[in-house]
Amino acid sequence: MILRTTAQHSHYHDERATQKDNVGATHKLSFLEVFEQYPIAELDAEQGLLRHDDNAAAYCKALRSFVRTTVPLLNAMDDPQKETLGRYAIQAREVKNSCRIICATPLSILAEELEVAARSLDVDFVWDYNGYFHFRARYLIEDIEELLNRLQ
Repeated sequence: MILRTTAQHSHYHDERATQKDNVGATHKLSFLEVFEQYPIAELDAEQGLLRHDDNAAAYCKALRSFVRTTVPLLNAMDDPQKETLGRYAIQAREVKNSCRIICATPLSILAEELEVAARSLDVDFVWDYNGYFHFRARYLIEDIEELLNRLQ
C-alpha cells in the first residue's frame, strides 16, 4: 500500500473531477477517468467494474454499501479481547467478504488473516495487526468517499 503524506492527501482532496475540453466546456469524468487520476492503492476498480458487469452505477452502489456497513464493523472490532474473539472472527469475515465484493483484495487478505487468527484464538496476532488493519480500512473508506464525491 502506498501511503500519502498529509500534504499529498490534502492535494488529493482539493482536485476537481471535471475537465475542460478544447472549447472551454466542462464535462463530468467517467468512473475510470476519475479513478485513473486519483487511484486508490487498496482498490482494483477495473476488476470491480468487471465484477459488476461494467456497470459503474452498480459498482458505485457497492462502494457506498461498503462504506456504510464497514464503519460499524470496524468500530465493533476496535478493542479485541480473548473472550470476544469468536465475535471478532465473524466481523472480520464480514469485512473480508465486503472487500472481495468491491475488489479491495489486499485488505480482504488481511481481514482473512485476522479471521483465521481469531478463530484459532491467536489473540497476540489479532492484537498485533488489528491497529494496522483499522488504519488501512479507514484510509480505504476515506478514499472511496472522496472518489464517490468526485463522481457526483
